[in-house]
Amino acid sequence: MPYLKKEDKQKNGKEYRMKNIKRIKENHRKDYIKNRERYILYNKEYAKKRMLENPEHVRKLARARLARYHKTPKGIYKLLKYRSQKNKRSILSQDEFIKWYNKQDKICFYCHIPESLVGYIKNKNGRNRLSIERLDWNKGYEKNNMCLACFTCNCVKNTVFDSVTMKKLAIKFIKPLWHSNIKH
Repeated sequence: MPYLKKEDKQKNGKEYRMKNIKRIKENHRKDYIKNRERYILYNKEYAKKRMLENPEHVRKLARARLARYHKTPKGIYKLLKYRSQKNKRSILSQDEFIKWYNKQDKICFYCHIPESLVGYIKNKNGRNRLSIERLDWNKGYEKNNMCLACFTCNCVKNTVFDSVTMKKLAIKFIKPLWHSNIKH
């Protein structure tokens, strides 16, 4: 190959990677499988080093990773499973829950606030997603007994109101309230 300028080498490298991406990934995978213990040990040592150098930063990253996980259907299911085991309530299987969750319109069952606006409401709880609400508190997390609800509706309903009454109250009182409380 004739002498190449630095820009041409970089361009050639990118072109090569783009053309051979599958082969490169496969080679990396094979190398990882072959040297798995070495990679694991290196990652553990690197993590220890990072923790010693800047423990608060590592904790902050871990909290952020966990917060992102708890917004995924799998993370939400894990929280529900823990809660249902603690209260001895029945719960769907993980696959059934994820299918149910992905099919749902991401709006509050009671006041109809979209999930995209939940984070913009001025609240002190820091919740920025819809929670899973049981329509009948005496039953567990079953397909016909779950809906998505904003934090406000979930707290107001609690065990005091049934779902029909709560829906009427939310439309009349909570919906106008969150329209006025959205941060501008």
